[in-house]
Amino acid sequence: MAGQHSTKAVKRAGSTSGKARRGLAPDQVDLKTREIVGPQLEAIDADVPPTCLTRVGKMVEMIAAWSAITNLTSEPTDPVELAFHVIDSLMPLIIARRDGPAALAAAFGAGKRMLDIGSGAGFPGLVLAAAVPAEVTLTDARRRRASFLATTAEEMGLFGVIIKPGQVTEQGLDGSYDLVTARALDSGSDFHTLARAALKRGGLALQYVSAGQAVSAGQASVEGLELFAKIPYELTRGPENVRRAALVWRKR
Repeated sequence: MAGQHSTKAVKRAGSTSGKARRGLAPDQVDLKTREIVGPQLEAIDADVPPTCLTRVGKMVEMIAAWSAITNLTSEPTDPVELAFHVIDSLMPLIIARRDGPAALAAAFGAGKRMLDIGSGAGFPGLVLAAAVPAEVTLTDARRRRASFLATTAEEMGLFGVIIKPGQVTEQGLDGSYDLVTARALDSGSDFHTLARAALKRGGLALQYVSAGQAVSAGQASVEGLELFAKIPYELTRGPENVRRAALVWRKR
């Protein structure tokens, strides 16, 4: 559990982060990222709890602070870049709650179990954990990143988030999850294999991709998954528009 981990590491990181990388101080990263994310969430009438933005702000502050000791993302003090990752993490949830598919929206609900594979800096796992009542488990093969996730979940007040450090394997999964998410993984067979092993029958796997990324339907079928929905959306990233999509697979 996140609450079982010490906050000492982040205190050390915060004291030296300005020396480690040029950029805004962590508290300014929080403020300026929220100044971008807040209006965007309002503009799309996002159905997220009032505490979500505050918790996400704490998350990006922690990313900036920890940049002194570990590489979490390419631009850890850039509010524009961080805001893009936050909104991208939330978009499949926002669209599913507003326009469907209803089964995806339901998979984020109370009493459901969600597994995020390769959580890294917390996109999408920690962001979604701030927005949904489902039980969320985050994984990362790198122990320092897993420590970051545990400490940050605690700082965000997400004491129910579960952190599993180490490599996720098919043998270590028990078919008990309602939803599997992955944003940093490609569309190769590992994702489908892990999703099939993690999910209950009828469970959903949510994969974040660029709009033009090829769909690996053949391998998914071998793994017992079928393409349930493709959700296209468009985001701003500073001056540019970025086309993205969420692929939703269902375990047969």
